[in-house]
Amino acid sequence: MKHLRLAAASAVLVAVNAYAGPSVDPGLWEGTVTVQREGSLSATEKAQLEQMRAHLAQVPPQYRAQMEQNLTAMADNKPMVFHEKTCVTPAMIKQGLKPKVGKNCTYTMQPKTANTYTMDFTCRDQGVESHGSGEMIFAPKSYQGNVHTMANTQGNRYAADIAMQGRWLSADCGSVKPPAGYR
Repeated sequence: MKHLRLAAASAVLVAVNAYAGPSVDPGLWEGTVTVQREGSLSATEKAQLEQMRAHLAQVPPQYRAQMEQNLTAMADNKPMVFHEKTCVTPAMIKQGLKPKVGKNCTYTMQPKTANTYTMDFTCRDQGVESHGSGEMIFAPKSYQGNVHTMANTQGNRYAADIAMQGRWLSADCGSVKPPAGYR
């Protein structure tokens, strides 16, 4: 379950930062990630879900409502939706906007056309092995894409489809800081 949250939360950053090069405008970006898991939760995952619900009071109020909605969606096998704002700087674009992936992950992105890329990834972290592939389409002020991912955690296998879309909001990032590892 943690791996779904991490994948979805980082998907916006990956989408905006993935080899879009100079065709992506710097500034404040808003992204939406929708995760639809295939299959039902295992008994272990149901127990983890209840543990997460018990800790909701500790979640900052600005995130609590979205987390509650996504925990309910996960329990009901419905899509989980995540929203994120990301600051993309000119320096990030100049550096090639290569995504920062975990130390136990490999990630490749290959151009298919001038603004369409295919991607593949594999991660092994905290007892979870996951891999996936997808396609992203970029424009200076928008992106969209889909990723299919499969994971194996403690003998349980699952698959999910992740849809991403985003749009440029403004040249000024305001209080939103660039992601860790970027300036």
